[in-house]
Amino acid sequence: TAPSTVTYTDTTLSSGVEYVYRVRAEQSWWSSPWSNTASTVSSIPAPNPPSGLTVTVPPAPAGQTQLVLNWQDNSNNENSFEIQRRQQATTPSWTWATVGTAPGSSGATGTFTDTLLSSGTYYEYKIRAVNAGGTSEWYPAPTASPNFVSGMTLAIAPAAPTNVAAT
Repeated sequence: TAPSTVTYTDTTLSSGVEYVYRVRAEQSWWSSPWSNTASTVSSIPAPNPPSGLTVTVPPAPAGQTQLVLNWQDNSNNENSFEIQRRQQATTPSWTWATVGTAPGSSGATGTFTDTLLSSGTYYEYKIRAVNAGGTSEWYPAPTASPNFVSGMTLAIAPAAPTNVAAT
């Protein structure tokens, strides 16, 4: 019979693993020799961006130096989340800087507590998912308006005056 082309799709692959294939023809009474080998490394797609980032202020005294970030994880293949923050007091002003990472949460809600902040200060945040295949888009997206989520730490109330006397 004439040779033909047969296609096979392997649907059991794991991302980032090398697979080697070879084939042969078989009939009930004989088999051909094995073909040459062909290999491929399955690619790891970049994760989907998270969404729904919120910033909340914990009650005092923690809220004077901490902000809590929560988001929805929209991927099942991220290793971690990268969190960036900016504030007006930085030099140069309003420069984004990575302030931490949080472990992947595979479709659950993620959380990160930003600590050692200045009291009574306004901060802006953005987040993205990360894996070996790359990074997601930032959330909020750079084209969104605004392209950040903000929060402000609680101000420390001044101490009550002491040794007050009337004359």
